[in-house]
Amino acid sequence: KSSAPLGPGAEPKKAAEGEIAVPGEADQNIVSDIEIKGNQIIASGTIINKIKIRRGDPLVQETINEDIKRLYASGFFQDIKVDVLKEGPREFRLIFTVDEKPLVRQIIIQGNVALQENKLRKEIKLIEGQILDPKAVKEGVVAIRNLYLNKGFKFVEVKSETDVNENTKEAILYILIDEGQKFRIKSVQFEGNSALK
Repeated sequence: KSSAPLGPGAEPKKAAEGEIAVPGEADQNIVSDIEIKGNQIIASGTIINKIKIRRGDPLVQETINEDIKRLYASGFFQDIKVDVLKEGPREFRLIFTVDEKPLVRQIIIQGNVALQENKLRKEIKLIEGQILDPKAVKEGVVAIRNLYLNKGFKFVEVKSETDVNENTKEAILYILIDEGQKFRIKSVQFEGNSALK
């Protein structure tokens, strides 16, 4: 279903969560400029290339809301908002303010003695320089724990912590391991008076 500008005098459609409402009478309203704010990692040009609305386009609420969804779907941002500022009788500036997910600057593994660090790192589907993905971190913690369990460390505990520098949007990821005591079966005793023949 194609989107159409709001007609003269029409009330703007109420925006759902994660969407915005633009001014009414949008049939002649024009996007005079597009500005990107808050980005420290992703270039403004890259962000603009991910949205469809362009300078000179009609100001259409549905298009802007779809662009917000596109930016979220890119996986780079944890929060996005759009402000619509009037610059003339029919000209409006769009300001996209983004809060980026941090980059992983360093991964530090602590507490491992029985297993080598390079083997544990293979279980974390993240490397330095990638966007911090909480799902990948959680899956990595589970994978490392399972690796220890398979080696007989039944009491192992594995958790993660992140230290994010909000000024640079860089994060240090800590994988903290308490190996516990390795579970060993020392001997097996058979009871009963029946002899095997």
